[in-house]
Amino acid sequence: MIRFDVITAFPELITSYCNESIIARAQKADKIKIFAHNLRNWTTDRHKVIDDKVFGGGPGMLLKVEPLFKAITELKQKAISDGFIPKVYISVASGNLFTQQKAGQIAHADENRAYIILCGHYEGFDARIMEFVDETLTVGPYVLTGGELASLIMIDAVTRLLPGVLGNESSANLETTFTLSNGKILVDEEYPQYTTPAVFTFTDEQGVEQTRRVPDILRSGHHKKIQEENNSQRVKKVLVTE
Repeated sequence: MIRFDVITAFPELITSYCNESIIARAQKADKIKIFAHNLRNWTTDRHKVIDDKVFGGGPGMLLKVEPLFKAITELKQKAISDGFIPKVYISVASGNLFTQQKAGQIAHADENRAYIILCGHYEGFDARIMEFVDETLTVGPYVLTGGELASLIMIDAVTRLLPGVLGNESSANLETTFTLSNGKILVDEEYPQYTTPAVFTFTDEQGVEQTRRVPDILRSGHHKKIQEENNSQRVKKVLVTE
């Protein structure tokens, strides 16, 4: 069993997404447990302050170390008492790249695992919290407003790899795959797929009627030839980040 405990200033962003579609069904089927925790629950002042100005000057506000530490400590203890092995992640732009391979490692862990994710916001975290984090992760070479979206990307990628979550167990194996090599991303793209109508007619910007048809071989019922056609349509390419 896998459990995600997401610590955030905006728990509704997590619950609204995770209570829909495949992730919602996975939770109902006890394939995964997801909890969104409001960081303000670990504050002690009347106004439930979770951020403050930066020492030494600088723009924006930082998340305070005290409520973060209390949240991590309490959730780790709860995970252990429930029979889970806890690990603390933090989503920051400079972290280790979260990949499909990483999602697979998390999804196929042998033991019951609890992943505690800290969601940054504002200008980030008081640096002292890093002492209590097991690994920093990033979903890409860009900066987001908050860590909520990054945490949802991680949860989504992991959930769909759990056995029994997708309607067709082969779906995850047929999708686009990514491999990191020498600083480049090698992509093995999924083959093109089609559904009804078999003949799609439209009028282009010049007012000319156009027609696009589903390849005849895909409608032939000849499964071996269909598989050969699909395999031939997979495209391998290299993504170069500049």
